[in-house]
Amino acid sequence: MKKKEAPKSFNIKDTIYKNKIEEKEKATTSYSSYIPYPEKLKSPRWQRKRLEIMSRDNFACRCCLDENKTLNVHHIYYDNRYKNPWDYPSELLITMCESCHKIEHEYKFEDIAVLLLKELIYLSNKPVSEINNILDHKHYLINCEDYAEKEAIKQLLLKLIQGL
Repeated sequence: MKKKEAPKSFNIKDTIYKNKIEEKEKATTSYSSYIPYPEKLKSPRWQRKRLEIMSRDNFACRCCLDENKTLNVHHIYYDNRYKNPWDYPSELLITMCESCHKIEHEYKFEDIAVLLLKELIYLSNKPVSEINNILDHKHYLINCEDYAEKEAIKQLLLKLIQGL
């Protein structure tokens, strides 16, 4: 005959607190209501993911290696498959200081020209079948909301690549 285990103590405060957290998380994942991106960054799930990435990167900027500046977590590229910032795989996130993160998002025109030239050289070594997929995941196309404009940029890049 098996010995019965004693029931675990029941704490009503813990249960109420747990239920409130679950309700809040369900509300933030509801697809029926739009949640602005800045609000998603306040989510406990993003804060956990953010700390996980910073810890993995030893709380230092992966670009300049500074450990004393304010740190951000940067999405290497955006992917429409992931609806929330915390859904991204860890390998698509890196720690950057505010300065490097700002530079990453605010290219000057000359920087864009250099970036596009590097992109063209990189893409010229890829089969055409891969190029469309690669282009779909680039910052400068993901942030472009006009589908016709996005396709025009892709076609221009493809023509330039074929000319190399």
